Amino acid sequence: MIDKPIINRRFVRIKALQNLYAFYINQQANYQNALEQIKLEFIPDVFASTPVSEEQLAQEKSQATLIFNSWVSEDKIHLPIQHNYSAVIQETAKKVWASYKFNLTQDSKILGNGWGAAIDSIRNTYLLILQLLVEWFQIAQQQSQKASQLRQAGITYPIVLAQSELLGHLQTNNTFLDLTQQYKASWEPHMDVIVRWYNQFIKEAPILTSDTSITDNAGQGQALIKYLVEDIIFTQEDIQNFFNDIDLSWIEHKSVVKKLLHELLSKSDIELLVKEIEDAMQIGTNAASFYDKLIATALEQEKFIDNLIQQHIKNWSIERTVLLDRIIIKMGLCEMKYFDSIPTKVAINEYVDLAKKYSTAKSSKFINGVLDTIAKTI
Repeated sequence: MIDKPIINRRFVRIKALQNLYAFYINQQANYQNALEQIKLEFIPDVFASTPVSEEQLAQEKSQATLIFNSWVSEDKIHLPIQHNYSAVIQETAKKVWASYKFNLTQDSKILGNGWGAAIDSIRNTYLLILQLLVEWFQIAQQQSQKASQLRQAGITYPIVLAQSELLGHLQTNNTFLDLTQQYKASWEPHMDVIVRWYNQFIKEAPILTSDTSITDNAGQGQALIKYLVEDIIFTQEDIQNFFNDIDLSWIEHKSVVKKLLHELLSKSDIELLVKEIEDAMQIGTNAASFYDKLIATALEQEKFIDNLIQQHIKNWSIERTVLLDRIIIKMGLCEMKYFDSIPTKVAINEYVDLAKKYSTAKSSKFINGVLDTIAKTI
């Protein structure tokens, strides 16, 4: 499978924007936690044999904070020669710095793995939906074994679903079973939910309870799955809320999963269908390099980009710009300056559109103005 029609660059930009935003929010939190840690190191100890005055502790806290801030600014440890800081102050600053850098490293790893995490989530949900169809099929089959009693009692059951050759093949296919195990796509903790949905949306659906026996040829099998996917799974609010709960990015991931399922339904042969499921697990591979380069460039060129922005924002400090808008501008400039294959106008339009979707109308105009102005100089 070529993932170009499934994963486009706009989707990659959205994931990069979301992950960079989370990274910078965590960076701010790490910094505030570090300052709080310094503060706690210089709280008066009422049980000390020789109490230190509050004035001295306040001075030491200020000095430790000054050292720490200088290291943050330079992104390295150094001690100004003109100051003779005590060992306690220096050790406190070093300890807090080590903790701060460790947290930043962990957040950087999460940022770097952000694309893989998103794609794994998409794969998992894709397989979960297919497994959900199989679970419903198995319930329908159990009911079909009691067909005569159900009819006598005037109870309907989804005959068409129970006769699905396609889902019957899927439930015993080793490739599919291996994939669901690999990506932990299991409904075992939620069997009560499956049964409830079955009773709500499947059991008496007219299209599934026809008395007409079917042979389940390829076309009928596709139509059945299409109905279950499009008219039930992606339509019923209760089901969508479930996926939204297990995937916080379901709003963005949903469209990709739907495209994957659409590709699946285009296959006319059961074996081809299974092959399509296997190929779908390669989703996002081609787009990963674009994400990695965009994230790496945004971080490596951060100071240069910040200076470039500041030069073109008249009477306004970059620090006063909303964080989300700053990230959008930085990403746009990264593409304009370091991605030669992307036309400048295309990059500007893409990030203005992102601002319209995730920020405000006022922000989109501001971002458009900044990017357009800088574009004339680079």
